[in-house]
Amino acid sequence: WNSVPQWDTVLTNIHRTNDPSPIIYGLETCEAFQRITSDNPSQRRIAPAGLFNTGTNLLSVLLEYNCQNPHRVAKFNGNAKRGHGNEWQTIWGKHNMARYRGAYTTSKKPNYSVDEVLPIVLVRNP
Repeated sequence: WNSVPQWDTVLTNIHRTNDPSPIIYGLETCEAFQRITSDNPSQRRIAPAGLFNTGTNLLSVLLEYNCQNPHRVAKFNGNAKRGHGNEWQTIWGKHNMARYRGAYTTSKKPNYSVDEVLPIVLVRNP
């Protein structure tokens, strides 16, 4: 346990001692995402993405319980797999680099486009 840094050391190392909240990039893209999918809000999807060992599986579960799209919940009407309205991974793969967005899909016949996915990306700072 001696090798685990104290929380104040972590905050000092990321230069945010005055604000210990998480750093969130891309909030300005939410409005554009809503505009793109405004014709059919049930097509809006959020999905976790990130490199291995960044917490993408945990994020998927947290999104399932805490961030639901009511339009998709109504569409799937309690389906256990999709009842929360989120995806398990982005259409280009949960652990794939962002450069694969639009160039690769995990399904041969996807029923939605990359523009209908709002990726929630986790980054781990060693």
